[in-house]
Amino acid sequence: MIRWILFIISMLLFAVGLLTVFKAPAHLNWQLSLLAGEYGHWLGVAAGVILIYACSRRTVAGLGLATCLAAGLAVLLLFNPSVQAWWISRTLPQRMQAAFGPAQPGGAPFSFVRLFAPGPAPVAVETLKIYEERKIFDHVREVSPVMQGGLKSTEDHPLVGNARGVGLIAGVELMADKKTRTPFPAEAKAGALVERTCLEAGLIVRAIGDRIAFTPPLIMTEDNLREMVALFRKGLDAAYPTLKSFMPG
Repeated sequence: MIRWILFIISMLLFAVGLLTVFKAPAHLNWQLSLLAGEYGHWLGVAAGVILIYACSRRTVAGLGLATCLAAGLAVLLLFNPSVQAWWISRTLPQRMQAAFGPAQPGGAPFSFVRLFAPGPAPVAVETLKIYEERKIFDHVREVSPVMQGGLKSTEDHPLVGNARGVGLIAGVELMADKKTRTPFPAEAKAGALVERTCLEAGLIVRAIGDRIAFTPPLIMTEDNLREMVALFRKGLDAAYPTLKSFMPG
């Protein structure tokens, strides 16, 4: 009975290990990938224990041999992300420093602590694969002019001093007087107000002081971005009556 239990567990571990190579069905992909990535090294230890036990028997044949093979393959597959993470962590900091120099002039070199733990590393690698498969960066280059142009057009609004950005990252600066580039006084809490009125209009933005930050998902379409700009204008219009009292004239 124990031999059958070990065989079944070994096959299950082997199946989970395959997730480090192949994708699971779409509706289960993220849950099973998390299992294989975040806890894969611990499952690999369990497979290793079964491997040692099964192969230490006096006679290894039939079901015992199948258990050894399944457990052995499970060990290789489940430790694969950890080995990849270890290998990347040995070379990437030096490559980053060679390309960009120290993190600060005269400072310590780049270092990575939790980034290359068994969980985050395979997730990061899979993310980069998805970016390449779906041509995310090409898509961003195509749609980003819609966002940058749309936000730039809001400079005609009384509250907007300037808008600038690159790709799908942008910031809009709120000013009490755009001609003299006079900011709003702190008590106006202009950024927080616009953040709230945008949320009420159906748009999530992030206020950094009196600067409104935009970092939409990279899969946004041109229509999505046009709608985003339109909702931002609604948020600005809603905040204007309150902020008008802090503006000259």
